[in-house]
Amino acid sequence: MPPRHRRAANPAAALWLAARGLAAGGRSDLFAEAADRLAAICAGREPAPQGFVARLQAEELPAALHCAPRDGGGLWLFVLRLTEPLPAAFAEPLDRLEILSQMIDAARDACWCIDFLDPVDLRRPEDEIVDQVFRNRARWRACNDAMAALYAVPADQDFNTQPVSRYFPETPVNRAMIRDLVRMGYRLDGAQAIDQRHDGTPMLVENDFRALIRDDQ
Repeated sequence: MPPRHRRAANPAAALWLAARGLAAGGRSDLFAEAADRLAAICAGREPAPQGFVARLQAEELPAALHCAPRDGGGLWLFVLRLTEPLPAAFAEPLDRLEILSQMIDAARDACWCIDFLDPVDLRRPEDEIVDQVFRNRARWRACNDAMAALYAVPADQDFNTQPVSRYFPETPVNRAMIRDLVRMGYRLDGAQAIDQRHDGTPMLVENDFRALIRDDQ
């Protein structure tokens, strides 16, 4: 991999790096199994996964890696070094996550997720819940290439970094759809909405919704 500067490390990580003659500003080619994949992510040829496991170079102990895009370009790479071989109970869910991520990326159907940075409080009255869906801070996650093609997103732009409201605006039709979603217990199939392509052109779309609810949010 090309050189990447480390921006932060906790004391344990700093000691571990120092013991191997590594320090801030050095190369980050520590992950033998993941080097090609990390290079592809950095080059934009592969979307950043939620997390995956790789063995540290020249060592048998695995590490859990999480990638997140940086506002100024590039990636943050968060590393959790595991202190023992990965338990099967932990490895299996990560394997399923990786398989599911690849399936979504390769799917011909448009797949999307809206992640609410300000959680929607489902204990509030219906009108307030609908308001929150459109006004709480949110971001796209796990949107695949088919989704980007459907909304005509330019090839040099990542759908997941775009504002949610750009493609899913607050309109009477879309508010009515979210109201139906609330009344159906946050599981709704064949729901019609009027979304916008990247250039602002309106289009009619049909959605199947599933909401992940935790602590009434």
